[in-house]
Amino acid sequence: MKSHSSRHRRNISVLAAALSCSASVFGATYTGNLNTSFGGAIGSGSLLLSDDGMTLTGTLTRGTSNFDDAFVIYFDSVAGGASDTSSFSDVGDPLRKSISGYNGSGRATVNFPAGFGAVLPSH
Repeated sequence: MKSHSSRHRRNISVLAAALSCSASVFGATYTGNLNTSFGGAIGSGSLLLSDDGMTLTGTLTRGTSNFDDAFVIYFDSVAGGASDTSSFSDVGDPLRKSISGYNGSGRATVNFPAGFGAVLPSH
């Protein structure tokens, strides 16, 4: 017959193993497409994303040129949202124009994959 403390130690061991599995860090590195347009700052660079279950961390490593232009990353973090940027029209400054893909007269629409919905923050 096992003692109470033996069962207690086994339960703690199982709990510790479960917690260590749930505290895993997941990450992925996305390399550029080697395109050298605009000097190759993104095309010859890489993006490392890691997630520890609480915090998403990103490291953008620039390629062969300086960051002279805007670079936009869209996240799908809530239910709903837009399937493309055709309704985005904020032209308040150059960075918001980049997010909108709109400069007041011309538009560059980003079409998101199925199931992705971008939401602009309220100002």
